[in-house]
Amino acid sequence: AEFNYQDYLENTPGLAEYPNAYAINVFTDVEIEIAADGSYEKHVSYLKKILTYKGKKIYSDINIVYNADFETVELGECFTIDKEGNKIDLPQEAIHDSEHELTVKSPGYVNLRETIINMPAIEPGFSVVVNYAIHNKRKDYIGGIEHMMEENPYLEKKFKVKVPANQPLFYDFPSDVKQLRFTEKEKDGKDIYLWEIANSDFILPENNSPSLLITGCPIVYSTAKNWQELGNYLQEKFKSGLELSDAISKQTAAVLQGLKTDREKLLALYNYLAENYVIELASVPYQSFIPQKPQKTFEQKYGSERDLIALFITMAKAAEIKGISPAVILEESSQFSNLQVNNAIRDFFSSMAVYWKGELMRIGDNKMPFLYAGVEKANVLVLAEESKLVNYEFDSGYLVEKEINCKLQQHGIAQIDYVNIYRGSSDYRFRRNFKDESAQNRMIWFAQNMLNESSFLLNEPQFLNMDRLDKPLQIIYTTQNSDFYIQQGDFLYFKLPAAELPLNTSLKTRSTPYQNYELFTLKERFVIEGLPENYSLLKPHDLTKVHEDFNYNVQIEQNAEQLIITRTVHFPQSIIPIENYPSFKNFISELKQPLNLMVFVKKINL
Repeated sequence: AEFNYQDYLENTPGLAEYPNAYAINVFTDVEIEIAADGSYEKHVSYLKKILTYKGKKIYSDINIVYNADFETVELGECFTIDKEGNKIDLPQEAIHDSEHELTVKSPGYVNLRETIINMPAIEPGFSVVVNYAIHNKRKDYIGGIEHMMEENPYLEKKFKVKVPANQPLFYDFPSDVKQLRFTEKEKDGKDIYLWEIANSDFILPENNSPSLLITGCPIVYSTAKNWQELGNYLQEKFKSGLELSDAISKQTAAVLQGLKTDREKLLALYNYLAENYVIELASVPYQSFIPQKPQKTFEQKYGSERDLIALFITMAKAAEIKGISPAVILEESSQFSNLQVNNAIRDFFSSMAVYWKGELMRIGDNKMPFLYAGVEKANVLVLAEESKLVNYEFDSGYLVEKEINCKLQQHGIAQIDYVNIYRGSSDYRFRRNFKDESAQNRMIWFAQNMLNESSFLLNEPQFLNMDRLDKPLQIIYTTQNSDFYIQQGDFLYFKLPAAELPLNTSLKTRSTPYQNYELFTLKERFVIEGLPENYSLLKPHDLTKVHEDFNYNVQIEQNAEQLIITRTVHFPQSIIPIENYPSFKNFISELKQPLNLMVFVKKINL
């Protein structure tokens, strides 16, 4: 409901009280009312005071995104208030309704639009008042996330959900936020759930911070009891669209001719769709789970993830392959929150895949490795007769594995042979970069990204398995380095051509936990040949360092012909609590010391 903004203008704090904020949420009211038929209305009203030019930049335009298939937006009164309290009305030409960028990219599969309000005369010290409603006629399971804390403080916020008295609402929220108050009551045949917060803390933006789902005060609500209930519902929707035609049966038989095992057959179907179909962008949280008829997708040679998965599963069932299910991959970044595990809402949906015996497949991308789905670790909703949420992990060896043979020559020169193997996300990244590129462009990229001032390529890089999605990509190349090593008297030293370690731990202290969003696993085996006779290794030594689940290991072998140094690194996706950050920072800092990659040998006087 719209509110009397004048009641909130007096004694509003500013930068003096909140020096790290760029705006203040003076008053916010969000109300959702669910009807008996499953439709609902969401009303939003707020007064926001702009403190800085960053706030001006962010809040000068108000974007309200909605799905035009089943939602409409109704604007209430919106205006600006200057420093003296004068109201600046919103001109009609300041309101625009246009296609969302996802709709522009994929108009056949996305119907998102956005109402854009260009707020007039925004300056630091001014305030904006916004009122609008979204009417949703989808009549589906309803759920979402309402954040009661963010980067700027809430002086007062109310979030209310009204549901028919016979309609259960499942909800979850942090129990340790002292400013949050929750009440529940019944009135006029409605159950009313109300969350209120006053003078909230706010979350300072920091590198590698977890999402507000973990650091903030989210209210998660749903009319679905759990993931199994929502999954079973979506599975019925998906299954209703599957239909096997004679043409699909005939094509399936042709693709699978002579193949014996289920894995061979799935690979053949995977390759068939990857090479012959185009995947179109879709919005998984918003989309219907009833796929387009597989015959239509089969004929038109393109479709969304949902539609290509439906065609793939239809062909797999025609081949009598068991245990194939559609699946929804939930947001990787929020996997460590129990709120994601325990609450079934579409907001967590990220992408779709096919689930088979603990493996995932993304269909229709000719650069995506077989039995990889773009994620290393995630919660996955498997849509089956008894749907379930599983904790998925991609486990196929090191993401990057390198054999690096360094052959020392005279005058500081070395020839270095690289055999690099890439899996998972690393494999996919290189296939996307290089599969459709010419040899000349590949050489240019190597010169810019893989070489330094003292090295050059001796031959054209070889890309092995580029057309084999079931095999890890290999890149083989040789460089010559003109000043690889330095020899001074009885000493010789050089730096290993090792990969840089990721992770930015530059902050001395943190107000939020540290999240490592991407899995990093690496194995490098350096074989050093051509060392002068009677030279013995001084550094490095065997080394093992561990911090929680983070592991770093160096092993040394030396014989008369070779010095072999093997380095393995395992940095998992995880969250480091604030109290553990200082020791984690020291751990990473020690590993990144330049001397760790230096090799020192000394002549032995016999």
